[in-house]
Amino acid sequence: MPVEATDGGVERVSIREPAPVGQHVRRRAGDVQRGRTVLAGDGRVLSPGRVALAAASGVCEVVVGARPRVAVVSTGDELVPVGQVPGEGQIVDSNSLMLALLVTAAGAEVAVRTSARDDEASVSATLAEAGDTADLVITTGGVSMGAYDTVKQVLSSSGAGRFSKVAMRPGMPQGSGRVGSRGTPVITLPGNPVSALVSFHVFVLPALAALGGASVDASRWPDPLGRGTEAVAGEEWPSAAHKVELTRVRVDERRICRSGGQGSHMLGALAEATHLAVVPAEVERVHVGDVLLCLPLLGTVP
Repeated sequence: MPVEATDGGVERVSIREPAPVGQHVRRRAGDVQRGRTVLAGDGRVLSPGRVALAAASGVCEVVVGARPRVAVVSTGDELVPVGQVPGEGQIVDSNSLMLALLVTAAGAEVAVRTSARDDEASVSATLAEAGDTADLVITTGGVSMGAYDTVKQVLSSSGAGRFSKVAMRPGMPQGSGRVGSRGTPVITLPGNPVSALVSFHVFVLPALAALGGASVDASRWPDPLGRGTEAVAGEEWPSAAHKVELTRVRVDERRICRSGGQGSHMLGALAEATHLAVVPAEVERVHVGDVLLCLPLLGTVP
């Protein structure tokens, strides 16, 4: 009988309401039965609730995998540190800071955040050092078709990288390979900030999950982790022909609205977005009422 149903007496007590037989009785095995797997080793994060469950089950120690350690490398002679006023032909290195925060939001650890100049010696040395200190290296910039796309030049000339154009917008130029004495995997992202963020969600995030022991279904790309939910378009907008478009949107009560301009350099719209709406390659215009898969952006505060 709960105290709330009595007058609160200690030596003598008045019960104010009837108690059905068996009510408020916690029976043995009512929560977890003997022989049941309490915690499965399938790459799930050991959350506070799961720690409590293990402790209550009498488990004092569990085998866990370490958080993946990630090196973030930005490239380009035009980059200046955050806080420095850029001169002519320069831009602030916002990418490495953004990617480092995304790594942390994904549950991984930033091993190092550094930069390299647009020359092969600098890029080679930086990638080699990054590969020896991390489980995964991600770079930004230097992977397109320009004369100074040094990351692509370095990895291609050594035979350690593979580059291709992915039929998606933003984020068409992509690459991967191995660096350092341990052959650490590297994922090379585009230099435009929106392209880098989108590419992180559809390429780097699944890689981090796999490094952490989680199951990844590549056939479900661009949502191999099954994180997406469906929502309904609340407005119309054009989409790139023959490319999967990942539109920056806000989702409110399962209604989709674009967060602003969709250029790959537009951080203002990116700052207001909560999801990426996946527009299939065969769709050239989204109409009001269309149902789209929406991928949640890491670290987003509604």
